[in-house]
Amino acid sequence: MLDAVHTQLEAKRTNLVLRVPVGATGVAVSGKSLPNLPPSMVQVLGHGRRTGAQTISDALVARRPTDWVIQGSETVRFSVVKNKKMMSDE
Repeated sequence: MLDAVHTQLEAKRTNLVLRVPVGATGVAVSGKSLPNLPPSMVQVLGHGRRTGAQTISDALVARRPTDWVIQGSETVRFSVVKNKKMMSDE
């Protein structure tokens, strides 16, 4: 919780911030954190009918200061696929 407050307080409108969610990394069940579980267990516990279970997500975050005040946001969606052959223009 302190990390979340710190993140809110250090946000400045002169920073350009990039956030890339990397998905669920664990779950919290009845107030107990279970980080670094295998993805299959995260899916079972996070999507089950257990009460009080919620997924814990992680993200890669990068910040760069600028000389300008930045306003607004933009969202870009992309997919990462393992071992997909690239098509070349012919």
